[in-house]
Amino acid sequence: MLVRIRSDLSDPGAREMYLRFKDEGFCPFGVKDLHLGFVREATETTSGYVLTVDISHPAAIKYLHSKPQAEG
Repeated sequence: MLVRIRSDLSDPGAREMYLRFKDEGFCPFGVKDLHLGFVREATETTSGYVLTVDISHPAAIKYLHSKPQAEG
């Protein structure tokens, strides 16, 4: 499942993932010690970071499907 995450330029986690992806071409995505997927694309805009994440963890996919989708 591909998920697009938008974050402010002041978000240190988003900046870290953006820089790692740009430097290494690879960046895992997760919370604490739980691997959820990988960053597939990362861009920086004038207002923030846009990370496209490929979520592969079955529980995360189920959770995301249960939430209303944001627009924009």
